[in-house]
Amino acid sequence: MLKNYFTIALRNLLRQKIYSLITISGLAIGLGVFMFFFKFYNWATAADSFHKDINRIYNIVQVVDSGSELDRHTAYIQFPLARAIKNEIPEIEEYTRFYDPGNPVVSYKEKKFYENQVLFVDQNFPSFFTFNIIEGNKKTFLSNPNSVVVSESIAKKYFGDEIAIGKILTFDNKMDFTVTGVFQDLNEQPSSSSLYGQFMLPIESASTLYGSLDDWKQKHITGFVRIKEGSDIQQIEGKLELLRKKYFQSSTDSPKQLYLFPTKGIRYQAIHIQKFAGYSSLVGYTIFLILGFLFLLIVIFNYINLSTARYTERLNEIGVRKVVGGNRFQLFKQFLCESLLITLIALPFAFFVYNIAASAFSERIGLTINFSLWANSSILVAFIITTLSTGIFAGIYPAFFLSSFRPIQILKGKLIKSRGMMRKFLVVLQFSVSIILIVFALVWQKQTDFLYKTDLGYNRKGIIVVPVSGEAKTNLHLITEKLKTYPEISFVTASEGIPGGWWTKQNVVPEGMDVNNALTPYVYGIDYDFLESLNIQFTLGRSFSKYYQDENKFIINQLFVDKMKWENPIGKTLKVGDKSGVVIGVVKNSHFIDTFFKMTPAVFYIEPNDLNYLLIKTKPENFQDVKEYAHLAWNEFSPDIPFENFTLDEYFNRKYNGGTYLISELLSVLGIIAVFFSCLGLLALSSYTVRQRTKEIGVRKVLGASLSEILRLLSTSFLKLILISNIVALPVAYLASKSLLEYASAVRTSIGFTIFLFTILITLLVALISILSQTYKAANRNPVESLKYE
Repeated sequence: MLKNYFTIALRNLLRQKIYSLITISGLAIGLGVFMFFFKFYNWATAADSFHKDINRIYNIVQVVDSGSELDRHTAYIQFPLARAIKNEIPEIEEYTRFYDPGNPVVSYKEKKFYENQVLFVDQNFPSFFTFNIIEGNKKTFLSNPNSVVVSESIAKKYFGDEIAIGKILTFDNKMDFTVTGVFQDLNEQPSSSSLYGQFMLPIESASTLYGSLDDWKQKHITGFVRIKEGSDIQQIEGKLELLRKKYFQSSTDSPKQLYLFPTKGIRYQAIHIQKFAGYSSLVGYTIFLILGFLFLLIVIFNYINLSTARYTERLNEIGVRKVVGGNRFQLFKQFLCESLLITLIALPFAFFVYNIAASAFSERIGLTINFSLWANSSILVAFIITTLSTGIFAGIYPAFFLSSFRPIQILKGKLIKSRGMMRKFLVVLQFSVSIILIVFALVWQKQTDFLYKTDLGYNRKGIIVVPVSGEAKTNLHLITEKLKTYPEISFVTASEGIPGGWWTKQNVVPEGMDVNNALTPYVYGIDYDFLESLNIQFTLGRSFSKYYQDENKFIINQLFVDKMKWENPIGKTLKVGDKSGVVIGVVKNSHFIDTFFKMTPAVFYIEPNDLNYLLIKTKPENFQDVKEYAHLAWNEFSPDIPFENFTLDEYFNRKYNGGTYLISELLSVLGIIAVFFSCLGLLALSSYTVRQRTKEIGVRKVLGASLSEILRLLSTSFLKLILISNIVALPVAYLASKSLLEYASAVRTSIGFTIFLFTILITLLVALISILSQTYKAANRNPVESLKYE
């Protein structure tokens, strides 16, 4: 019997090719898009789950005084701390650590690159975590202090198709390391990874390159512990408190608390912790999963509308089946099987849509992420279950509706009348979801434009940034003086970090405040002319000047003044770390940190040595000439260091606008496709209504109704549905968009009335075009033919 159901269903699909094409393509797109977002969500939520024993691995976190209402939680710890925890607490099975030196220069023969994913690690690091080793033995390949293990992509980058083992890489032109192993790139794992290393080197070698790390005062190491099975985490943290009191003296640098945070949740569930994995949360992934589900619902509603609108073509079949003994349940199963068959036929096309979406997304963000469904059998099973569930859900109402007709009415030729309330309800739902997606897209596009154009307190236009390291730092003053001779360059300066992602904090003791109540504002080490290069405006005092020898002077922002409630901050004394001096100026607030966070108090000072970026101010039209001249000057004084550059504008777009543009693009595409399918549902409803009112139209025309009057009569009821959709959806879209903006950025635009007005007009226009395509033929039809109908 089941085989017979599917055979009949297949014949019906082949007989109605256009309908079949629309429904199958719609379901394929809906399923493919939903499964892409589902896989993306699963990839994020399963972060680090590929590591063995991940449920027993924890990050060591300490709480330090920030000098404000909220204490600062940081996963950066002192080098000896993890070892002390292992020795003092029996429940700790093993520990491991890594140190990130920043952006060292790595060279091989003529190839030289800055690399920002270099980790100096304990020897057990590759076996503590789970790495897919391609070449080498993970238990021994870091036993030599001059060994290095690289990722597969790095091996390809430096050595091409040559064997990587045995090759020698030089770091910062100081120390050679022999490649002893190659591991698979972490982004090719089936879930996201909070670890990001492309190079692993013995942590002992970091002391040779960067000075001793074995210090109880410096917090620059990330530490992990693996606890023994069955251990009580609360008991361990109680022992951590005893250890804290034993090893740390009471001072502003001492942690107020030590605790363990699950590494499995460190990426997305620890936004309050300063850590190696950055500041991320699952909110964005959850939003996209919800949007994918809503999009799938639109496609399902479209299928239901098309199925029920075509019921007149199945009336004779239904009548004959019931007359020869078919009962309602058998007909219900028949139509449900048709729905399942359509979704199963759509399944391979859904795989195709999924792969297109995954490829386009990976290319758009510039990363190779493992979105393969075959890499995770549970995701593949989920895809198939989703497909079957969609087929059942989409087919229940049409099956119930079509199997309910009475055979006597059908065989007498009486058209079954229905008010179509369910179909109207589905159209309203379809358009409501589409409207929400349109508003989301428009709001996010406005936010993207706003972020790019808004005043963040500094001018990033016309700034060329050159990373500085190694001997280039030693020769920086020579390079700077050489560049100042070029007539098209207006300023040459340097800084410790880059505006837009500058997070350096330090204890600051203002005048009149006790050392134990120090503030922890952002502290920015800069060179002379930095503030002038970025057009940062002063509200009081003056800028740094070589004439006054301002190496021990400070400039603060307005938020610092407000925090201290100083009426006249000029001349106030500050102690920043080990440096003491007076305030000589106050500048307007500048957003040097991620726009996700609010601006906070900040202090600027002259940094004589540790300057990591060279900033060159010129006109944008002179970029190419200035870059070429800068390259020549660079090679003159630091030929062994690679010359890399980018503009501050490019950095900003890559760091912030890239993500917001991507979200805007995704929302726009989803909105357009959703509106298209909503229009198909509206077409189905209008076609169904026109068939029901065919004789009424003929009577009205005979009585003298004009074409425009009939068109208005037929269109009004549909346009009411679109207005109802807007009334339902716009408040929801406003509240959701407002909440999203408040979460996503401390620097945000207003939503504005024009977005909602545009949404109303565009949905009414698209709906009107869809409706007229069906109603015009009926309204223009010969009334004689209309009166013969039925």
